[in-house]
Amino acid sequence: VARALLRIPEPEARLVEAFHYDRLKVAQLAESYGVPERAIEGRLRRAREHLRREIELTLKLDGGVS
Repeated sequence: VARALLRIPEPEARLVEAFHYDRLKVAQLAESYGVPERAIEGRLRRAREHLRREIELTLKLDGGVS
């Protein structure tokens, strides 16, 4: 996951890290970014999808999970 986070756009990676690792709530992120909560939810959804694709690509390139 860490390697895949480095391969997605930085703003998406920062948002995923703030939500999942720093455990900030959507409301906190919305206030910090100055956008509605729905905007943060949409950005998180897109970032997670991007991250999922990068993880799948990494697994393919590495020959799968052992």
